[in-house]
Amino acid sequence: MKHLFFALLIFLVFLTINGCTPVTIDVKPGSDPNSINLAKLKGTVPIAFISSATFDATLLDPDLIVIIMHDTPDPNNALWAWVHGDPISRNKHGRKRFSYEDVNGDGLLDFVFHITIADFFNTWPLPVAYITAAEDTGEECDYYGTDMVNVVDYVPLD
Repeated sequence: MKHLFFALLIFLVFLTINGCTPVTIDVKPGSDPNSINLAKLKGTVPIAFISSATFDATLLDPDLIVIIMHDTPDPNNALWAWVHGDPISRNKHGRKRFSYEDVNGDGLLDFVFHITIADFFNTWPLPVAYITAAEDTGEECDYYGTDMVNVVDYVPLD
């Protein structure tokens, strides 16, 4: 049953990004390396879709953002993965936390949103996680990008 569950997740990951246009995302913009300490599960982590000459991140729909966490750089080859369909954290008024700002200093506005750390990392069993963010309309995926996160104080699987 456990293997069937992981096979289903990998299949969902493949369906989510198959046919997408790759773009750049940055987990914790301005931070290198991107590290998350699981001993401190409070708060949020910013993720930015980076605009370019051929991609305007301000046109992304916050209601269509999907997050995939996985254990390999390529989510299609992941052995450990899960999909979160409504990942953007909300403020105290229930509004999604996102903004448009130039996080990399290129003069173009980027789409920055926040995910709640506890929602994603409270059971992550590996020292590294890859986060893929995608815009998924339900019928097709338009854009996706992947970035790596170092996970501190993770609890390994037994």
